[in-house]
Amino acid sequence: MRINFVAWIIFILLTAIAARLGYWQILNGDNLARAASLQRSLSRPIPAQRGQILARDGKILVANESGYLLFASTVDLKVKPAEAAGKLAPILSAATAEDQGELSLPKDTILPKIEIKDLEKTLTVKLSQADNYYIPLAHRLKQKYADQIYALGIYGLGFDQEPRRLYPEGSLLATTLGFVGSSATGDPLGYFGLEGFYNGELSGRNGVQHLERDAAGHPILLGDSNTLAPQDGRSITTTIDRFVQLIVEKHLREGVEKYGARKGTAVVMDPKTGGILAAVTWPAFDPRGYQYFSKDFYTDDAVSDTYEPGSTFKVLTMAAGIDSGTVTPDTICAACGAPFEVQGHSIRTWNNQYYPTGETMTKVLEHSNNVGTAWLATKMGKDKFYSYAKAFGVGDKTGIDIEGEESGIFYDPKKIAPIDLATMAFGQGFSTTAVKILQIVGTVANGGKLPQLHIVSKLTDTGVDIPLKIPDPKQVIKPLTASLLTQMMIGAVEHGEAHRLVPPGYRVAGKTGTAQVPVAGHYDAHKTVASFVGFAPAEDPKFVMIVKYVEPTTTPFGATTAVPTFMDITKELFGYFGVAPSTP
Repeated sequence: MRINFVAWIIFILLTAIAARLGYWQILNGDNLARAASLQRSLSRPIPAQRGQILARDGKILVANESGYLLFASTVDLKVKPAEAAGKLAPILSAATAEDQGELSLPKDTILPKIEIKDLEKTLTVKLSQADNYYIPLAHRLKQKYADQIYALGIYGLGFDQEPRRLYPEGSLLATTLGFVGSSATGDPLGYFGLEGFYNGELSGRNGVQHLERDAAGHPILLGDSNTLAPQDGRSITTTIDRFVQLIVEKHLREGVEKYGARKGTAVVMDPKTGGILAAVTWPAFDPRGYQYFSKDFYTDDAVSDTYEPGSTFKVLTMAAGIDSGTVTPDTICAACGAPFEVQGHSIRTWNNQYYPTGETMTKVLEHSNNVGTAWLATKMGKDKFYSYAKAFGVGDKTGIDIEGEESGIFYDPKKIAPIDLATMAFGQGFSTTAVKILQIVGTVANGGKLPQLHIVSKLTDTGVDIPLKIPDPKQVIKPLTASLLTQMMIGAVEHGEAHRLVPPGYRVAGKTGTAQVPVAGHYDAHKTVASFVGFAPAEDPKFVMIVKYVEPTTTPFGATTAVPTFMDITKELFGYFGVAPSTP
């Protein structure tokens, strides 16, 4: 009996063991195999090289340079965490200080002080993590600092390639280029400007190396391994002309300081192609140390700052009036002898000057006459006015390839009252961007065809160029309308305050704008947006340009702020493009 009992016990135990083994080997075998694989495998990322950004002549605007990620394997660390931290902290502190010293920072910028003791504490905590084979300690170290750390001979520290973004021109074109930060997972990610818009093309795809490791966590050199090679990002070639960019940035910086403006923006475009030759927002940030700047510095105001355009919009209103046959350049505004009454509101000229005998549409544009422009829009009617505004894309984005473009606000014609139509005609009561005004005036310079604004002309993938398809320009006004309006805009320059600043022998077509800043439902009497938009030489335009100052304090008008800056830039561009005088 005792033997049978023992036999049954043994049988039951063997059956239980067999069942348990069957569960682990058959039912849960795949899970165990995966867990074992994870325990003996080591995966390390292989970063892809981010694509370069080039000027139109092929010169580098943004590239990469060697950099290293410092990591620690605590399972291999042969010294105490505090000892390793004490040796690393001075080197990492010096690396950060050198990077900060290379930055172009605004006056009175106070950088966070690098306390070596605080850095030591942070490193000690990281190095105290038990049984961790890969703990990042510092990113994008220069070669010399990686060499200094290697010379410490601390077993358990290692390096991975981690390229640094290189900006040969410093902060030049910063708001247009954007910058490269880190994603939530720590991978490089483009923000704002071209880096943000083309991040998918520039970033490429990281590779990965899989290695077997032993029980101590060390790689087995003769074990199974496989590597997925990284796919480097594509490079992009822009339409930016570095010389034009330098000229524009120099004069805009001087203008912001001279006129006490809160901000300045200037953009130069080739009207025939829509390619942007230069784009400046000032003040700007330094992409090498973007983290030390307020986020207000990151955006490109040419595409993201919406404002009431003021009198620069009169170019569109006049184009619509002439193209629709509502008026000709010689049509007399009979209402220009007094303020224009609309729905109980009086629309006045900017200087309270009126013309009892009336004045032509040409003179209305030359005098920047709000009354004449409001009269024209009323005569044209809201449906016709709106159809032309939409044909020019007002209320829509231009489609320029910079991250962060805004469309502005332009109201549906069903919601436009007669007083709204009258004020919108001279650029009040709605919002747009500097690049949209540039595109509108560029249409006049381009024979009535709306140019597609763009900054990138081609991508390059492993040595193969891929030209970008730029949509053909759309004819929105007749060539004759564009020609007539060009002559009217020349008159606006030559018979206005700007005539003294035009380079002798040249003709410039343009229009000033001085718009009040809306604040809490009313206009601030002391704040303006002063601008000037135009093209030159008027007979065969080589460029279209807009200059805009936000809240200039020395003088509020576009004629005395934006116009001088525009003309200073224009003089240098005539020389650069080899444009000879056309008149004695």
